[in-house]
Amino acid sequence: MSEQRKQFLIQNENHTLCLNSAKAIGCTVVNIGTQDLVEGRPHLLPGLISQIIKDMEELLGLPPEKVLLKWMNFHLKKAGYEKQVTNFSSDVKDEEAYA
Repeated sequence: MSEQRKQFLIQNENHTLCLNSAKAIGCTVVNIGTQDLVEGRPHLLPGLISQIIKDMEELLGLPPEKVLLKWMNFHLKKAGYEKQVTNFSSDVKDEEAYA
């Protein structure tokens, strides 16, 4: 495999990781792909970057338990679970959220 091809694959993987990480922290990533990052599309990138900064500022200001709740609810919603977990005592007592 040529060095140029290796660099392309690494770059593509990094862009994919970037988009997946943005989704994981709750950013709305619609109609943006790795090629948009490569091309630096001016109408897409500023919106994505500002969302990431806003979400990180919000997360950094929260206590660790709230960050974990936010993460858990994000993944529960993604999995189709309808209720929100607001605490790690009574809300998870029945273990339904863990299923």
